[in-house]
Amino acid sequence: MKKTSMIIGFLAVLLFAVAAGAAYVFYDVAKVKHENDDLVRRNEKVVEEREGLLDQIRVISERPKAEVKGEYDSLKLKNELLEKEKENLLARITKLSEITEEDTGSDDVGELRRVNTALKRDRDNILIQTKILMSERSVATGIIEKMGETDKKIAVLEEDRGELEARNASLLEAIRELEFQSEEIATERDTAVSSYERVTSGGAIKDLKTESSQLKKEQKTLKKEVKKLQKLLEKNAQKKEKLEVEKNKLKHAIGGYKEQYKHAVKTNREMERQMRDMPKKFTEMAKENEKLIKQTAKTHYNLGVFYVSNKEFKRAAMEFEKALELEPGEAYTHFNLGYIYSEHVLDRKKAIKHFKTFLHLTKGDDPDIDWVRKYVLTWESFEGDAPIR
Repeated sequence: MKKTSMIIGFLAVLLFAVAAGAAYVFYDVAKVKHENDDLVRRNEKVVEEREGLLDQIRVISERPKAEVKGEYDSLKLKNELLEKEKENLLARITKLSEITEEDTGSDDVGELRRVNTALKRDRDNILIQTKILMSERSVATGIIEKMGETDKKIAVLEEDRGELEARNASLLEAIRELEFQSEEIATERDTAVSSYERVTSGGAIKDLKTESSQLKKEQKTLKKEVKKLQKLLEKNAQKKEKLEVEKNKLKHAIGGYKEQYKHAVKTNREMERQMRDMPKKFTEMAKENEKLIKQTAKTHYNLGVFYVSNKEFKRAAMEFEKALELEPGEAYTHFNLGYIYSEHVLDRKKAIKHFKTFLHLTKGDDPDIDWVRKYVLTWESFEGDAPIR
């Protein structure tokens, strides 16, 4: 009996230790959840700040930084010139005041006072312009400072993102450790309950069973909380990926626009150069085409002469006809065709036609004119055609 009481006491102590461990695990889970909620809020705040900064960057990037700095330098130079003018005017006013005090009895006092009044008005105008330039300079300085602050905030956001990644990793590790501890506690609890049931089945056992069921419920609750934390971590990871994708898209888009602009400028210059060279090329092509036509016609003419020397008169006539297609105003090509059709191939109509063209194209001192005229007159008279003029 005494031994049984000792065992029951030992099991009660063991169950108490298990319950204390479960309470500690609950405390750790609540702490981890609180830290995760804080991280989620900070992440949302970082996203909002980043969007605001991106809007500021888009507004500022519409005006190039070099342009803003150039305006700032111009305003600074104008301000320095106005400051020098103001100092010169003040010196002149002081000098005039001294002259006025010394020459109060002179007749030029009124004139000096009028000059002094005019200088004071100029001084007031310069002071007003100086204030305007100072306000414009402060605006330009504010823009440049905002650009610097934007760069700093972006760097801070990058650091915060790194910290969030580290905290997320540590939270994952803490969740894994809590899951492992929960499994160990469940194992110890099951072992203690089974040992207690073997020893006794009294009212204390019912209490232990009740506590065991509560611990099981708490374990289920813990698992649900762990799953929620895992989902939150996944959401954070997805948000981080979206931010990275947006950042890479922006960088890629900017790089693409720059490359497109360079390519467009280069293409435009090349097209302008080609447009300038195009009339010259057309003229050269026309000249080359004319040369080629003459060379081709000359080649056919030479082939006709070659075939005549070889007494291949039909082929010679074909070559001379091709030469006339390219250069119809060549007189001796018509003469050669007329000669072939009159003496060898015997086509009187073609011979007369080509001889007449020859007579129309050639000069009056050509030695073959008389023979051609006699031929044409003879055969036209023979065939009853009208005489040649």
